[in-house]
Amino acid sequence: MAAQIFDETGWATQLFTFQEENPEFNTISGEHLKNMLSDLSTAEFALGLYFDGIVDRDLQTVYQLKPQIILRTDEPHRFLTESPAELASVAAQQLRDRRYDRMVRRFPDRPRIVAIGDSWFQHPTETGIADQLSKVYAVRSVPIQHNNAAQQPYWEVIQESRADFLLVSMRLFSTIDTSNSSQTAMMGLRRKYLNANPDGFERYLKDPDGFVTNEFYHTLDVVASGWKNAFIDMQTANPSVQILIHGYDYIPSGFESKNSLWRFIKQEVQSYSRQEQKNLFRFVIDTFNKRLKSEAAHFPNVSYIDLRNTVHPDQWLDELHPNSAGFEQIANKFINHITELEAQKPV
Repeated sequence: MAAQIFDETGWATQLFTFQEENPEFNTISGEHLKNMLSDLSTAEFALGLYFDGIVDRDLQTVYQLKPQIILRTDEPHRFLTESPAELASVAAQQLRDRRYDRMVRRFPDRPRIVAIGDSWFQHPTETGIADQLSKVYAVRSVPIQHNNAAQQPYWEVIQESRADFLLVSMRLFSTIDTSNSSQTAMMGLRRKYLNANPDGFERYLKDPDGFVTNEFYHTLDVVASGWKNAFIDMQTANPSVQILIHGYDYIPSGFESKNSLWRFIKQEVQSYSRQEQKNLFRFVIDTFNKRLKSEAAHFPNVSYIDLRNTVHPDQWLDELHPNSAGFEQIANKFINHITELEAQKPV
């Protein structure tokens, strides 16, 4: 409490300042939160105010209430049938769908795209590939389902939206189960994918695959075979739809490994210099890209886009994700390829 005395005209005043804690500070009722997320005019505001978007171990964007937010659920006769995270995911999807509808109405002759991918397509804090492409095209974004091609809802969405292109992330990294983070489990996973005692780094320089086991290549086979069957079905059902698949760029240096395969590799070769670790990372990326290019070559309507050496060193957010500027560089490659394919269509 502060007090000031004024005595200029023969009379006195006294100023009192009171501070009272707001009992509703950082508090929202479950019903109010649901209403805000259900209304597209307030959904984006509510997502930013009450939720943090994060990338989970499956490289999918998920939402969680900010730790300082208190969700009041003691209102009589009112309850949430969905969790706040589920409501937030639905709201985010509805906002993307609305953006798609607007682009279709404004530019009905532009190519329509269905994008099924991971956090490179939709990132919680950066403008990912799908969001970058949404500035130019009508893009229907669909979260990937556990990397299983047979479970993807791409065909229904393509039919509904009359899409010209299907963009797919054929992910390698999140196929590795990292749910058990105990030291024993981590060592077991490293032994599964990496040779514990390769014949010295000199041999690696000549034969990089001496560091990876057959299980690593088996994982590639699993990822590729599932999508290969999906490509066959798509080519039979709708050969006019062009499918675009992409690899990943080389991992930047300077980030601590926290995710999937990179963490295992770094722990396994931690005695090597940063440059030697970087060389091994490049080998894994090159192997994955080589496999994608090989798979795409079997189908006339499947194109492989090489993203290596696309993102500048200062355009990385973390060890797995570019920042918005990096994603813009990547999106430009997609735009160039889509433009080329459109130009080849018969008039």
